[in-house]
Amino acid sequence: MQGPGQLLNHEDIVQLAENKPVSIEWGFLGLFLLYVSIFVGIAEIGSGFMLVLRMFIATAITAFWGFFSVPVVCSGTKLTFIGFPMEIVLECTALHYTIIFVAGVLAFRSHSLSYRAAGIIIGTLAIFLLNILRIGAIGFIGRYFTTLFDFVHNYLWQGLFALLVLLLWIIWVNGRRIFNRKLFIHILVIAATASLSFWLMVTFFAAYVSLLAALSNAMFRILSPIINVPEQVISEGRLIGYVVGNSVIYSKTTFYILNAALILPIASITFVRSQVKIFLKRLTAATVILGLQHMLIIALDWLLEVTAGPDIHSVLIWCIVMSSFIAPMLIWLLVMKIFTAERDKVSPAPPTKNTAW
Repeated sequence: MQGPGQLLNHEDIVQLAENKPVSIEWGFLGLFLLYVSIFVGIAEIGSGFMLVLRMFIATAITAFWGFFSVPVVCSGTKLTFIGFPMEIVLECTALHYTIIFVAGVLAFRSHSLSYRAAGIIIGTLAIFLLNILRIGAIGFIGRYFTTLFDFVHNYLWQGLFALLVLLLWIIWVNGRRIFNRKLFIHILVIAATASLSFWLMVTFFAAYVSLLAALSNAMFRILSPIINVPEQVISEGRLIGYVVGNSVIYSKTTFYILNAALILPIASITFVRSQVKIFLKRLTAATVILGLQHMLIIALDWLLEVTAGPDIHSVLIWCIVMSSFIAPMLIWLLVMKIFTAERDKVSPAPPTKNTAW
């Protein structure tokens, strides 16, 4: 283990996570959530500049792919990518991912200020480039594989891009020890568990959304004496719908529910060796809590977006998007506290100062 202010390698981080799974993390998470809240507040106050950001991203996409002779036409925030029309909205700017990465870098106090500054600059540029590649890939799919476009655009890329940002943060944490063999193996484990997790979510997603609709109906019946509720919550494929009179208002919240698949790769980072039973307990508890969080999102979506109207819409989107990425990590740390590994009960590790993991 290295002293305060020195670089931690990946083995140190994993060892900290296994030996002292909760007390070390809460300081990091407190700062992380604080920074996320500050950045979201700044973004909301400066919402008038979001159009400028969207136009800048559209221009950058046009210039980048045009350099490789890909026919892209840009008009404001609208693109025609190889003949396929697209529009750059706020979610297409990767601002949400950038905020999460920058907050994670700032909150990790074991690294020096200069190293964190370098991480923010390089990481932001990396996310910017990855996002341009992502939009281009979506354009290609929309042009040549139209039937896959909605799924890739609305679901797959959301979680996959979040996972790439998580891996980018892990690489930054390791610093000069980036080519450590154990880190490479661990990244492979994360990639494998992420692939399995997203495959499971995709395979059973429609069934899960149907279950959420049924549970949400029960939730709204309980809340009906307190608030106005929809006549019924229904599911149609991967969408949740609120029945109001003769019409159905469909919610976009399920676009972000797929991010629940992040729980398995996050769990793999802190897997307690030879204690599969406790890992399964944690995973089961985390799955249940994630389901409750999704029901809360549905309730908030109804109350804020549908009932309160468009004035609150941007705030709601920020809350839903950011929580969908952050909740799996918070929930996993919570279940780690509830289900403590046997080694921690017998011989807990001493507190470590100025560390996050």
